[in-house]
Amino acid sequence: MSILEGKPYKKETMMMSAIVTRDNAKVLQMQGGEIMRQIDQLDRLHDKADSYLHELGTQRLVNWLSLSTIFLLLVVFVLFYLYYLRKISMQRERMVNTLWNMEGTEPQQTFNLSKIEKSSDNLSEGEKDDKTTSTPLPSGDAGGGMFLSRFREVVETRLNNSETSVDDLASDMNLSRVQLYRKIKAITGLSPVELLRSARLARAYQFLLTTDKNVSEVAYSVGFTAPGYFTKCFKEEYGIVPGDVKKMDNEDLKKGN
Repeated sequence: MSILEGKPYKKETMMMSAIVTRDNAKVLQMQGGEIMRQIDQLDRLHDKADSYLHELGTQRLVNWLSLSTIFLLLVVFVLFYLYYLRKISMQRERMVNTLWNMEGTEPQQTFNLSKIEKSSDNLSEGEKDDKTTSTPLPSGDAGGGMFLSRFREVVETRLNNSETSVDDLASDMNLSRVQLYRKIKAITGLSPVELLRSARLARAYQFLLTTDKNVSEVAYSVGFTAPGYFTKCFKEEYGIVPGDVKKMDNEDLKKGN
């Protein structure tokens, strides 16, 4: 071993020897056989160790591949779930926008003034004549469209009333509170309270663009009792505060002039 390890070694090695006689022949034979058995046993142990290490390496590879596969499947599932939620959210957003006819007044980087003026004209006509029939919501379910159209009329007549409750809306729809909730939830995925708030915010957004009212006046005119809460809800809905809407509108008007 010293030679293999590059260490100094003695050139003369004393080797043990034994003289075989009639008296010790059997003993030496037994010792030799025992040594051979031990050598065989060591060889078997080495083979088992090699086999175990090989199996261990294979098992580690299998475990790594399994974990990688599970991780990839989890990532795919999460991405698919997020895509599904986004798709549902966009569908509901389109439905709500169509319901309140506010598609032309969503916050954007640049505003189309002609669409805003058209939406404003439609709003004014609706305020002058509450009996005007609203366009049914486009849907494969005609009954659902008519129901939402009727619900829109009811909500629009109560937008400026801060005390409007779900019970009031249900009463106007000739339904119980539970029936109204289930019907609205099944069609839009939103609750009546959420739709009422969306309608108020959409109307407020239009007022900010088409009137000279300040933020507090707009908040009160669409049924909010606290301007601070109105600002919070508005930012959650559109991603900007009400004051920024007027600033952006003024900038667009200056560019137009």
